[in-house]
Amino acid sequence: MIIAELLKQLIPQGETTTVQFKIRSEDAYKMGAEMVAFSNTQGGILVIGVNDKTGAISGLSFEEIQQTNALLVNAASENVKPAIIITTETVSIDGQNVIVAAIPQGKDKPYKDNKGIIWVKNGADKRKVFSNTELRVMLQSCGALAADKDSVEGTSYRDISVPTLKHFLYERYKAECEAAGISNSALSSTDVSEIVKAIDVNFTIEKLLQNISLMDEKKQLTLSGLLLLGNSIQRYKPIFTIKCISFVGNTVGTTEFRDKMPDREMAGNLLHQYKAAISFINRNLKTVQVEAEFNTLGRLEIPMEVFVELLTNALIHRDYYQNAPIRLFIFDNRIEICSPGILPDSVTEEAIKQGISRPRNQLLFGNAKYLLPYTGIGSGIIRAMRSYEHINFRNDYTTEEFIVTAHRQEDFEGNNEDERKSDYDEVKSDYDGNKSDHDSDYDEVKSDYDENKSDYDSDHDEVKSDFDENKSDYDSDHDEVKSDHDEVKGDYDENKSDYDNDHDEAKSDHDEVKSDYDENKSDYDNDHDEAKSDHDEAKSVHDEVRSDYDKVRSDYDKVKSDYDENKSDYDSDHDDEKELKITRLNSSHILRSRVPT
Repeated sequence: MIIAELLKQLIPQGETTTVQFKIRSEDAYKMGAEMVAFSNTQGGILVIGVNDKTGAISGLSFEEIQQTNALLVNAASENVKPAIIITTETVSIDGQNVIVAAIPQGKDKPYKDNKGIIWVKNGADKRKVFSNTELRVMLQSCGALAADKDSVEGTSYRDISVPTLKHFLYERYKAECEAAGISNSALSSTDVSEIVKAIDVNFTIEKLLQNISLMDEKKQLTLSGLLLLGNSIQRYKPIFTIKCISFVGNTVGTTEFRDKMPDREMAGNLLHQYKAAISFINRNLKTVQVEAEFNTLGRLEIPMEVFVELLTNALIHRDYYQNAPIRLFIFDNRIEICSPGILPDSVTEEAIKQGISRPRNQLLFGNAKYLLPYTGIGSGIIRAMRSYEHINFRNDYTTEEFIVTAHRQEDFEGNNEDERKSDYDEVKSDYDGNKSDHDSDYDEVKSDYDENKSDYDSDHDEVKSDFDENKSDYDSDHDEVKSDHDEVKGDYDENKSDYDNDHDEAKSDHDEVKSDYDENKSDYDNDHDEAKSDHDEAKSVHDEVRSDYDKVRSDYDKVKSDYDENKSDYDSDHDDEKELKITRLNSSHILRSRVPT
């Protein structure tokens, strides 16, 4: 019944960033795209059974309820990447059933549909996301990215303010410094290396800063290192500043300003920006009398403690992926502090009033307390509201800002002229009664002033005499140094002229040699190509002759083999014939010897 009554109130108000109507849900992809947009923004509810054009209720049948529930669950698991968990409820409104699907704000952004498209809510509608900045903001909101840990390209130790660094190290490592005999009063005369040695003898300053993530491995400052310790943030991140303007009237549309802080006065690290903004507030707010005595000091119309807390919160918790400055606007009826980026991790305006804190920039959050008046325990907003109750907090989803408004007294007090006149008469009476005492005190103070002024004038004349004497010595030394500089410059100019002449002559010789080389190389390339052609031709003839030689050699080897074989037969026959002849001769000889003479 309670939900039904709430829906009766919501439906006539139409669709919003967190409420969407559908007469029926027949397309799982379209339902998935709506769920993606809700998950990437603030979450919300889909009401099925309400005409989104007219707001008329068109109840669902039992069968349609079953089908719609199944389609919504399928869309949440299959058409949303990563998948999400939704809750659905059937609600009866005047006898007609509608389905209410609650889609929570996601904790694993960015979510996409099954085509890879990222959707976010844009008023009552939705739009695609193309901006890398928006994607970084989504990743940052779920802890996947942290702007304050990103390295700042081109920065180095030279971009650090040494006095600020000393103060930071002393506050962060106070026990180690005091144990080494380093006191706060002696910081200005203590070298950074001595402080580092007191912290850890094995560290250099670069290693120490890397160890606490204020410098990366390439010795570049991280964004936190630059914001806290830099000489000037604006050299690398000119948009990370505070724009301070005091308007005439109550809108930014006016062309009249009571005060406007130049950018150059705000150029510096967070501590410098904080002090400059506090100074701007101090000079643009009214002072009110809080005690009966007229001569007592008044206080600011809004306690300064309020702005101490609100400004430190803005500097530390703003979204540094948003390329926009913090804006401090003073109007006739209010003061606004606008910080880029809405509250992170679904933290609401009511939650921060209870001291609930979800640090967006955890590295900056953990180190800022050593420089800024900041405790880091989520109590700043509570202290501000205790000091001054007329403060409002608002997440502006259209401009992606968190806006804190402190209302000035004119904005909530009455305008009773009689009461104001009575107060004026009372104050005037006190003033007249105390004026005599004031005049007496003034004469006494003036007498002391005149006496001190005489001493001052005497001291001033003595100091001026010393200054004039030292200036004379300085001028003499300066003239001598300038003379030496002019002489050295003359020698440099003469030597440079000789160098230029030698350089031109050497270049001319080089060009001539190169020309000869190019000409000779061309001839060489031609001769080389011709010789290579002759060599290829000779090689071809050589290969042909070698082939003929191999053939002749083969024939020769064959003939020689036949020759050797025939020679063996010949030698054998010759030996037999020779033996036969010898036998015959012997026989003949024997016969002759037997014949009688």
